[in-house]
Amino acid sequence: MMEAVVAIMVMAIFASVFGFVVGYVVGRVA
Repeated sequence: MMEAVVAIMVMAIFASVFGFVVGYVVGRVA
């Protein structure tokens, strides 16, 4: 149970950071 919660949190954080980096790069290029 705990492993699943941690995995979900890690994936959510990774997705948030990835989306932020992509948005930053797109903003710099555009």
